[in-house]
Amino acid sequence: MKVLGEGSIVALEKPEKTCKKWQLRVAVGLDAFSDTYKVKTRRVRGSKKTARILLREFIEELEDDGAVSFDADKITLGTFAKEWLEERRTSVNPPRAGTLRNDEVSVRTIDNAIGGVRLADLNAQHIATFYRGLVSGETSLSRKPLSGASAHKKAATLQQILDVAVRRRLIPFNPCSLLEKSERPKVDTPERMPLTDEDAMKLIDALYAGEPESHTIGALLAIELGCRREELLGLSWGDVDLQHGIVHIQRAYTQDELQLMPTKSKMGDRFIPIYGSPVHKRLIEWREVQSLRLEKLGMGQDNATPVVTSRVGGRIVPNNFYRWWRKYCEKCGIAPCGLHTLRHTYATALGRSKVDLKTIQKLLGDSTGAVALNIYQHYVEQNGADAMSLVSGLYHGGLASGGNGGASGFTALEEQARLQVIRR
Repeated sequence: MKVLGEGSIVALEKPEKTCKKWQLRVAVGLDAFSDTYKVKTRRVRGSKKTARILLREFIEELEDDGAVSFDADKITLGTFAKEWLEERRTSVNPPRAGTLRNDEVSVRTIDNAIGGVRLADLNAQHIATFYRGLVSGETSLSRKPLSGASAHKKAATLQQILDVAVRRRLIPFNPCSLLEKSERPKVDTPERMPLTDEDAMKLIDALYAGEPESHTIGALLAIELGCRREELLGLSWGDVDLQHGIVHIQRAYTQDELQLMPTKSKMGDRFIPIYGSPVHKRLIEWREVQSLRLEKLGMGQDNATPVVTSRVGGRIVPNNFYRWWRKYCEKCGIAPCGLHTLRHTYATALGRSKVDLKTIQKLLGDSTGAVALNIYQHYVEQNGADAMSLVSGLYHGGLASGGNGGASGFTALEEQARLQVIRR
């Protein structure tokens, strides 16, 4: 690999005189994924003198490494895909660990199936065969058919990789774009259904019964505020303004990192007003209860304290919270479901309450608007049914009983359902 210059050493601790952690930086040529020169880095420990020695060894190691030529006539799709993944890992703002893990599986799948094809030779037929093989199992890593959703993720990654190749002018166009919509893997995940009104009522009653408890507060945040699992576990008391009744969703506690991270998207950073609501009163009650429990553990409660705490006062591991939830469904007598069903139930309640699309999207922190739009369109269709019921009532003096009822019947049902899901 061609090394440019003599490299540099960056202190990772201050003051530099006593620094024992260093980053070695070596420019190695024009990056295929950016308009700048690619830099290889490595972290080392020891004195600055030791770091200089290790820098020379790092440069020699890179020079001995096989060169990667970004020439479409020479580089294969597999090699390019691996470089794309490495660039993702070492970028200034890398994706979350879970995203990188999925990317790695996709790159391995691509490399295993069509990775040996040179970029210059890659065509739409290669892509179409790869897509069909994902669904049939011929090109999946397990040799078993993938679901439409899983195959779609692999296809999306390939599209993304080849888009980069086009932007870097290694290939004139992305062969994925030549395929018809019918030739691409389709997401076959069934629409997530909210809790039934009966189950929502059972759950709300259970969550408000007796003294508040950490896990039930978490479930309450999911069904009444629409929080994702990682968001409710990442919530600290500093994010909750109990005086004014405002909850600021701005961090997430993720299973892969097990540390506080930014929300899933910029849109996910949002403020939710709860002033005067039952959940507001419940949070006030819970903070007092939690404070007493933490005191028994020899711990204080401050702005950094998680709202949803483990038995030892820390943050709950997301998978552990999910396991509790599955058992709690049985305890409450509701149909087993995922935690995300509570978020969907909240979104559905907004739609049934005829909240406008923009507000639904804002309260959900829905960056793409897909969830909000699906909910909104569903209830706009219901509004159409209400309108037709009104017209029929004007023409015929009311509809026959036993069907949907008249316009008043629809309104009563809508109101009843709304009160059941968004109770108190």
